[in-house]
Amino acid sequence: MKQRSLIIALSILIPAFSFGQTDKDAKRWQFGVIAGPQLGFLVPNDSDAKPTKGLLAGLDAGYRFQNAVKGWSVHLQPNFTMFRSKQESGDENTEYYLKMKSKSHSLMVPFLVRYTILGGKIRPFVEAGGNWVVRTSASYKMTGQFCPEGVACTPIDNEEKIRNADVTRLGALVSAGVQIDAGKVTIPITIRAIQDIKKNEVYIDGLGEEAVFPKARMIQITAGVTF
Repeated sequence: MKQRSLIIALSILIPAFSFGQTDKDAKRWQFGVIAGPQLGFLVPNDSDAKPTKGLLAGLDAGYRFQNAVKGWSVHLQPNFTMFRSKQESGDENTEYYLKMKSKSHSLMVPFLVRYTILGGKIRPFVEAGGNWVVRTSASYKMTGQFCPEGVACTPIDNEEKIRNADVTRLGALVSAGVQIDAGKVTIPITIRAIQDIKKNEVYIDGLGEEAVFPKARMIQITAGVTF
């Protein structure tokens, strides 16, 4: 019974990998949309800050170097991203408590080279390339209180919004995923890691010790539709 079930499963999966888009159907140019969640980290994370959560949505323009779905292609994927974070320090209703909420919006422009490993209807692929980021706006709000010994408590309530926050970064990315043909469209699903490219910069912290400015790292999971 188990052998029969295995034979049936293979008879379904093998054609899916082998008989998707034909080379005749393959278009050199591809256009689509992508969207998905993302997480942001600091490396190194000396302050034990929690990852920031966000979303992205954008476009995908690709060009194949051959008249086949298997092989090399290049992609440009401009997208808008949003991050939100919430950090707390100390305990609420004690002598020291600080809560900070922040939000930022950025424009990202990944440029990557993709290699599609198989032909057929379900096609795994790998990617590598660069990522250009421009932060367009940012805001934060801090609330809490600080009660030095022998001194009245000082409430903390500070909010700031920064428009046109011209912060530009260049990053490197690697990713892997799969393309699934669904009728006349293709659904790409990708998991991607992006990290800033910059040399380590050292500064003196509040304790007079050397510390390294952290780099930003992102993990993105995207899905889309390509025509």
